[in-house]
Amino acid sequence: MNSTPSTLTAPKPISTDFVLTREGRRRLIARIRTLRDDVIPGLAALRDDSDGINLENELQCRQATQELAELRKALKRSARAEQIPDDPQLVEVGEVVTVEFYDGNVDIYWIVNPVEARLGGSRRISTQSPLGAALLGSRVGEVVEVAAPGGSYECTIKTSRRVEQRMAGNTRGPA
Repeated sequence: MNSTPSTLTAPKPISTDFVLTREGRRRLIARIRTLRDDVIPGLAALRDDSDGINLENELQCRQATQELAELRKALKRSARAEQIPDDPQLVEVGEVVTVEFYDGNVDIYWIVNPVEARLGGSRRISTQSPLGAALLGSRVGEVVEVAAPGGSYECTIKTSRRVEQRMAGNTRGPA
């Protein structure tokens, strides 16, 4: 009997290059729907009703169409933060991080993807912002240096916890 050995394939790893929180995903879908159902048709109707070419309207329509394409692409390639294994000592996308500054002030931030940060919300900071970039990948207890446009400063990471576990349903961000 000629049999070929069966090969087991490992599960496909979750891509972490583009991570969205549950709330970020919800906001992204809402923005896509608004652009698709309201903004672009409204701009197209203005274009159709005008007698001549309105350059501002054309530009707005083109920008909205481009934003829609970019957001759809982002949504398609995104991983869900809650599906990525969590290291409670490591600052990762989708986590609420408590930070103590040199002057003793303590603040809380939600580390999110740049696309998600642009969608608004309280205390969301992009992984590409100076503070977000300094925190991302650092460990609880570490002192990190933040290279900000106004000058460098240091802060200490006090806690880091996955947002979905603590804040499901809270659309405003960290308390």
